[in-house]
Amino acid sequence: MAVADGDAGEEVVAFVATDEIAVAIGQINALVNFLMSLISRLVPFVIFMVMVSLIWSGDLSVITSVWKFMGAFLIALLGIAAAVMFAILAAMT
Repeated sequence: MAVADGDAGEEVVAFVATDEIAVAIGQINALVNFLMSLISRLVPFVIFMVMVSLIWSGDLSVITSVWKFMGAFLIALLGIAAAVMFAILAAMT
């Protein structure tokens, strides 16, 4: 990258070491990967603690409403999958 010196009219050249930038980006990448692996290991524990908290507080009505929605979604998904499989099998014959 060239930087112009306005007073003397000379051009001062300052090079940024690309190796240093590559090393810094690699270290940042390693840090982000470490943090993401740590967070992904904690997710099941957090879900377990939320479920235990819901059970202890007696707010299981929240869970039952979610299960009803999940059941309806699963039935709709199975219906769509069956329709797609039927269309594929019909197209093959």
